[in-house]
Amino acid sequence: ASNSMMLWGGRTTMPYKGLKAYRKITLTNDLLPYLKNHFTEIDKISGEVDRSSTISFGTENGNYQIYGVQPDYQIITNMTFATGNGRFLNNRDLEMDRKVIVLSKKVAKSLFKEVNPVGKWIKMDGLTFQVIGVDMKTSNDNEAKCYIPMKTAQKLYSLGNEVNNINFSVRGLVTKEENDDFGQKVREVLGRELIVNPDDLNTIGLWNQASDYVQTMGIFSTLNLFVMFIGIC
Repeated sequence: ASNSMMLWGGRTTMPYKGLKAYRKITLTNDLLPYLKNHFTEIDKISGEVDRSSTISFGTENGNYQIYGVQPDYQIITNMTFATGNGRFLNNRDLEMDRKVIVLSKKVAKSLFKEVNPVGKWIKMDGLTFQVIGVDMKTSNDNEAKCYIPMKTAQKLYSLGNEVNNINFSVRGLVTKEENDDFGQKVREVLGRELIVNPDDLNTIGLWNQASDYVQTMGIFSTLNLFVMFIGIC
């Protein structure tokens, strides 16, 4: 989504408060409610665990990216589910540790050909998962991705409460400067929680799609005015 941001952990480059440099920064489940409660600007939020696994259905199989995520991930990434193509993950799936999976269009086409995969069972890492939906978003035509409940993924890959990324959408930020300032504040707050030197905040990775979008729209607005000027001339 145009108003989304993503965080990930790197390695520190400076010692701080008795902790050595080159320490790995690990993001965990408890940071999600911590950020949500700290910033009113954060709207939807989801952790993300990603691994690569082989999935099979009948005689068909392939190696695909598996993302363990939470329900808000659908809105953050603008997923689309048409009639007959099921749904995305919900809170009950997470609470009950259900072995359910959502496929991108490319994966569904590769494994099931012309058959509707919703309700069918696939095999992955020695376990069976039921397909509950197919993301029909046109921009993911070439993306071989699958989505399972985050808690299920953490157990499957023995990750404890670790997440690779934290994705969230923001509200009320209009300008590029507002988005850039907010991104820096998030880094500062996380830095204090994770005991990172204030001069070493680049160790917390941040992809600011919201800032990039505002900047791009500004460029297009300028181009539109220029074209209008040429047209008037």
